[in-house]
Amino acid sequence: MNRKKISNKRLNIFYKILMFINILAIVSLILTYISPYFNPLNIWFFAFMGLSYPVILLINIFFIVFWIIFGERYFLFSLIAVLLGFNYIGRFYQINGEDDISSINNTFKVLTYNVHDLTENNYLKTNKDENIIFDFLINDAPDIACIQEFHSKGKNYYFPLVFLKEKLNSSNYYYQSYFGPGKNAIVGMAIFSKFPIVNKGFFKHKSTRNFGVFADVISQSDTFRIYNLHLESIMLSHNDLSYVKGIITNSDEVEKSRSKTKRVLYKFKTAFQKRAIQANIISGHIKNSPYPVIVCGDFNDTPVSYTYKQISKGLNDAFVETGSGIGRTYAGVLPAFRIDYILYDDFFESYNYNVNKIDISDHYPVSCYFSIK
Repeated sequence: MNRKKISNKRLNIFYKILMFINILAIVSLILTYISPYFNPLNIWFFAFMGLSYPVILLINIFFIVFWIIFGERYFLFSLIAVLLGFNYIGRFYQINGEDDISSINNTFKVLTYNVHDLTENNYLKTNKDENIIFDFLINDAPDIACIQEFHSKGKNYYFPLVFLKEKLNSSNYYYQSYFGPGKNAIVGMAIFSKFPIVNKGFFKHKSTRNFGVFADVISQSDTFRIYNLHLESIMLSHNDLSYVKGIITNSDEVEKSRSKTKRVLYKFKTAFQKRAIQANIISGHIKNSPYPVIVCGDFNDTPVSYTYKQISKGLNDAFVETGSGIGRTYAGVLPAFRIDYILYDDFFESYNYNVNKIDISDHYPVSCYFSIK
């Protein structure tokens, strides 16, 4: 056998291996498309497929480019697979322009922000990150601010709430703890509103902590409902994240590695299933709302998920409608990309969705302007 035949044989084997990987990537991409339709309470594995959508999409785009460069028609397979789920791409990347809202009457600004342990003691402490968070919120001047992980400690632990209410000119606010208030500490969610609050409530379930609040506000002569949600977190520890990223101490200890894998998978499974319960409750509540709604918060899940599908039914996504660029809202590793949202129904028009890339919390603040149609 001459060298040319050997070379051709090796090339054929290489092509077959690539084709096999390409087929796996195509099948995986299609599975991500259908994953939001499976309730994790019944089949939780599919939730992983939605979580990995951006990576699987990029692998298929790689194969499209690769086969085109080498003049092979195989690129059509991945291209068709990508086009089948083209609407999903818009949930991660947009090219909307910026609107001039100065000529639009009665606009108001809504902000959602997971501040990640807002206050260690109180705002009067110096050289603390929470000062920067407070300063950002005050300078951003939202008309309605939905804050998650509003933590405060110390003897005067309600001081940050009162302070922000005054500085934001929010004559109304609603605070609700995830759990019962602790000794000299509160942990929870807050809605600050420059508009009057005429009704309010919160969400809870026996298998989860409190996971959301809502407030009915009046602007001009219109009443609408604001939701501030913080759905179940995966609760990965530093060691879990290190393991996921492949930084494993004593990796030769196989039994310990298996134990870590089981622990991480269990945390993912638990979070997927608790979010499914929460999403179902919220979806039903939104459906029965007597008023138009704006839904804000940290869903802890991507736009290709059962959670997003349930909550966003019949609603518009502010990022899709008026956002631009890659909609990444989480600064951490998992879950990647966009997990913080502003959704709204057709009663409103949205403008200038913005993710402010400030590195204070592990989330980025998200804001959007609205007008009432």
